[in-house]
Amino acid sequence: MYWDIELPSYRRDTFLNESISLLAKIGDITNQTQIVQALNARERQGNTLLSQTLALPHAQSGGILTTVIAYVKTKKPISDWQAGCTVDRFIFILLPEHLSNHESRELKAFFRLLADDRVMELLSTGSELAVKTMIDNQQFTSHEGAVNGGNINPGSIGSQHHTYKSGGRE
Repeated sequence: MYWDIELPSYRRDTFLNESISLLAKIGDITNQTQIVQALNARERQGNTLLSQTLALPHAQSGGILTTVIAYVKTKKPISDWQAGCTVDRFIFILLPEHLSNHESRELKAFFRLLADDRVMELLSTGSELAVKTMIDNQQFTSHEGAVNGGNINPGSIGSQHHTYKSGGRE
């Protein structure tokens, strides 16, 4: 989870480049340019808004070696993400070309969690503490029982890594 990240420009291209640079530190990303291109290609297919303030940029690429799910909140909204929206919260989902059965089950469980209106409201408008607490404590399960010990892992599903940054501080 990255909170109130500051950017040199609050435009989509700058945001995606900066975000992938940050996420490369927590996941096995071998080609950042390829990932940004994949994210932009997905956005051209249709918007990824989940609410007026929350988007779900996602990509699947050979440049991604382990699944990464990350929550990012920018200090200011991204000006050109979607007309009429103040999008400043993002859930990035970066997937390798081939998912393991375990990763597929975890991803399905994560998407079931997003279907909960209370979770969506919190991710869309909640305070830093509320979002962090929810991510740290949220339980979700797959058909085979608890996933990741029952907790969402806001870093990378594959590597069980956890990162939390607020205002550029660890």
